[in-house]
Amino acid sequence: MSWSRWVAVVLLCSVMGGSATDGAYSQAIQLQTLPPQYDLRQAGYPFPVLDQGACQMGYALAGTEQLQAAIWQKETQKVFFSANQAKECNWQELNGGWNPCGQGEMVDLVNLFSTQGVVAESCNPLFRGDGLCAEDCLPLYQLQGWQRLSTDQAAPLDTIKQAVLAHGPVYTKLNTSMKAYFLYDGKGVLYDPTPYFTVNHAVLIVGWDDTRQHAGGSGVWIIKNSYGTGWGEDGYGYIAYGSGGIGRESSIITAWAENDHLRSLYYYDQAGITQQVALGEADRDAYMMTLFTTRRAEIIQQIELWTTDAAEVSIWVYGLFRNGKLGDLMLSIADISLPAAGYHTIPVTTHIELGENDEVAVVAYVRNQKLVFPLAVDTASEFAEGKNWYSDNGNDWLPFVADGFSANVGLRLRTTLPPYPPQPAAFTIQTLSQTALHLNWQPITSPLHGYVLERLHSDPRYWERIAVLGPNTTTFQDVGLEADTMYAYRLFARNLRGLSPPAETSARTLPNPPAAPLGISVVILSPQAVQIGWKDDSYNERGFRVERQRVGGAWVEIAEVEANVQSWLDENVSVGEVYRYRIIAFNKGGDSAALVSGEVLIPNWPFRVGLPLVIR
Repeated sequence: MSWSRWVAVVLLCSVMGGSATDGAYSQAIQLQTLPPQYDLRQAGYPFPVLDQGACQMGYALAGTEQLQAAIWQKETQKVFFSANQAKECNWQELNGGWNPCGQGEMVDLVNLFSTQGVVAESCNPLFRGDGLCAEDCLPLYQLQGWQRLSTDQAAPLDTIKQAVLAHGPVYTKLNTSMKAYFLYDGKGVLYDPTPYFTVNHAVLIVGWDDTRQHAGGSGVWIIKNSYGTGWGEDGYGYIAYGSGGIGRESSIITAWAENDHLRSLYYYDQAGITQQVALGEADRDAYMMTLFTTRRAEIIQQIELWTTDAAEVSIWVYGLFRNGKLGDLMLSIADISLPAAGYHTIPVTTHIELGENDEVAVVAYVRNQKLVFPLAVDTASEFAEGKNWYSDNGNDWLPFVADGFSANVGLRLRTTLPPYPPQPAAFTIQTLSQTALHLNWQPITSPLHGYVLERLHSDPRYWERIAVLGPNTTTFQDVGLEADTMYAYRLFARNLRGLSPPAETSARTLPNPPAAPLGISVVILSPQAVQIGWKDDSYNERGFRVERQRVGGAWVEIAEVEANVQSWLDENVSVGEVYRYRIIAFNKGGDSAALVSGEVLIPNWPFRVGLPLVIR
């Protein structure tokens, strides 16, 4: 199988025809000044040379190592992925599409790595033959971005060089029929002026040397092969620019993510991309749509799609497609510039929740920069009838149908679950009364479904759910409580994922006001001193207030005494004044009724005559 399988074309609504040529690749890489020599080995390139043996699996070794190297170059993290998984677990191999030791395409590895992820070499070790797919290995990473630099013509030299600087080794292919290739010992430069029109073996370009001379002039690629360290210079070689068809079918890996078991990918193009489609003879633009039914409640994380050229893309997601018409627009992302043909990920930053068994319509408008045939489709895997649609205007939709041209479009939806919400902050209680408490907390800015409030039940002891509150709620008043009782609460924030860690707090309701004191007595000890006494008849007072009134005037507090005290000496009276006294028990719950004395006239006589004078 060759790369041309991917660029086979189909013309809808017109005639079969055409063959695709390379799309532009200029915006994908931020240009850097190119040195005359560059060698990733001098930057500490850490991956050993492997030996494919008799199995022609250079595509799997090169493709797997390219992802390893891209991660190492961007994140300085060294990981080792299974080339055996790449060889044995891709769709083409599992469905009898090729001999894994004789054929292989990077586009099929991209499809595998983006849908199933890559697994550790230690879980699925290298086997130099036609083996089995180990299905019990957990994926470590998923590929999310891949761009082709060329197909049937060699990519420009500077394009490849910029790609090496920006992304690490470039995957490319060459023809092993070139002169002295298999006997190459690394002491010279591989040079063959023969114009090869096919390529059959994948290698990695890890550098270049513009100054190195060869029989045809100067300038060489530094390649890493998969023939073991006995080939070339410890497994590396120098090949003249353009020799052996090198530079064709070149590509780079641009994006990836560590595997997350919370993610779910919806797609119908099981085989990846096998053809390109145009709606008219010279059309460079078209709309495509896929309909998915969710398997759980989740949020949209990103849209993923294949393109056949550098393109401008717009994305929409709808919650309704009935009778050929779209409705309930949930997402719109316009005018995304994609710099090259390949596999692309468009992140969705808007929080969009989907329910279980929701139907979702994902729509993409693709306008190629140069090429006709803008829609990338899969015609090899099982057709999902009624799920794949196309349009020339975005309003009038036609299905890909089984009895006509059946194809699964290369448009995918990746979903996930949000993080658990944060713990509610500043969870406090204000005591309102003997029967009510007022709870407060700070709002949470991340998307929520609401809050769950629980109260600790004392006998038997368990947490009782007392309220499910809306997402904008920050207060709750708990009523119908018992006086002078401690209540404990815990508050959870709630979203699609579940509950946050709880915030906990507690408070006591106010006690009932104390009972009024009994039996007030007032004893005039002298013209300057009066003794007030009472009987404590409550069990929960916090203290007593002693108040005095000049008859006809206002009551004035003259003392506050602690609980259980039952007397007070007033030494600030005036001769000839008439007073009344009252005693009030109090606590946090309020005041008792007042116990009021009779009128007391402070006499002007010698204290030794007739004192003390007792007044009830």
